[in-house]
Amino acid sequence: MEQTLVIEGQKVRNIIFPFDLDSKGDDVKPITKTNIDALTPKSAFILDNVLSPTECKYIIDRGEEMGFDELAHYIKKYRNNSRVLVKSYSLSSLIFERIKQFLPSELDISDSTPYLDDGRRARKHLHGKWKLNQVNELWRLCKYQDGGAFASHYDGFYERDADNRSYLTFMIYLSGGIAGGCTRFLDPKDDKTVLASVEPKEGRILVFTHNIWHDGETVLPGGNQKYIMRTDVMYTRVNPSSSKEMLENERLARELAREAGEMEKTDPNIAVSLYKRAFKLFPDLESEF
Repeated sequence: MEQTLVIEGQKVRNIIFPFDLDSKGDDVKPITKTNIDALTPKSAFILDNVLSPTECKYIIDRGEEMGFDELAHYIKKYRNNSRVLVKSYSLSSLIFERIKQFLPSELDISDSTPYLDDGRRARKHLHGKWKLNQVNELWRLCKYQDGGAFASHYDGFYERDADNRSYLTFMIYLSGGIAGGCTRFLDPKDDKTVLASVEPKEGRILVFTHNIWHDGETVLPGGNQKYIMRTDVMYTRVNPSSSKEMLENERLARELAREAGEMEKTDPNIAVSLYKRAFKLFPDLESEF
């Protein structure tokens, strides 16, 4: 029996997506791509008609059946929505087959790359070529009611191991007809300056590099509730050179560093000890702090 996965106190639920590559319902339209040029050289684009209204409704209905959890660990002023954590290989694999031709097939990561984590130079352990792998099977299915919003932020990345990680955010809009609720890309030096805005539309997918400053505009009364699903586009390192032992050392070191970060405010001495252990296991990690 598969062990139940828990993330941030929420159980991860399973969804079987009972559609195939070609049958999207009677409301099928061709997939179209629109680049968001205002964000160049960073990458951001829209794919319309990836999911049909029938498919979007199916996902929303499954979410409502499972029940959306309130995010009590977030301050509502920062993030005001409810969520279900979902694992669905069937959904991820089908969407990947539909849209892989529109995704960057290979990334060349260097200090000058736009595919950064947080606006800093690319970390040296990421340098090299990465090839497109898949759409992550772990999803956040989110519901925004009147007043729901997500304050300005950068998205985090997902890392399976040293040779498999995400570089792009992948978000599906499951509902349209929303008052407000746009995804807005902002000037990181001035949140009031909107560089680009994407309106929620049923079946629309928004793809962008994790390191673009953005928010989820407040949902206003008078329209539909906003439903989205968010995950990542995964890439695999070309010609991985790390041994299994080195990969395991790096994984353990990063876990130690994560725990050290959590201890910094409550017990700095323990935090220092954990950081030292982490850097001893994987010396390259120290350059990231």
